[in-house]
Amino acid sequence: MVMYNIDELHFASKCILINEKNKILILKRTNYSDMGEDKWDFPGGSVNIDEDVNDAIKREVKEELQIELEETRVFKINSGKGVPSGQFIFVLFASRQYNLGDGIKLSKEHSEYKWISLNEIDDYKFYLRDEIISDVKNYMSEFK
Repeated sequence: MVMYNIDELHFASKCILINEKNKILILKRTNYSDMGEDKWDFPGGSVNIDEDVNDAIKREVKEELQIELEETRVFKINSGKGVPSGQFIFVLFASRQYNLGDGIKLSKEHSEYKWISLNEIDDYKFYLRDEIISDVKNYMSEFK
């Protein structure tokens, strides 16, 4: 069994926000981060050491969009080699329960957002690995 040093492990959460028309929210990344500029992403980010993953996704969505998540559901855990420093683990959430408040207000991490249908997802270049996009497609296909 391979053991990873904590510095070689990236633990993150992403959330698929689904609206009443079964469209999902995607975000365009800026150069704020050193990775993925001008590529599309889903809300979420790193889970801090000693942070509950459920709390992490709520915190990240609040920071990035000014949206309060009310209810989330884990639909997939994806892991593998692929970040420059080693292994990654992504916990993928979905939510239909959120409060838009005064609307979406993007942080400096993203320049724009779009609500897209499942059949539009391949029209966008994503920052995330293909396996994660496949997981999202599989999950969303349940709602067709």
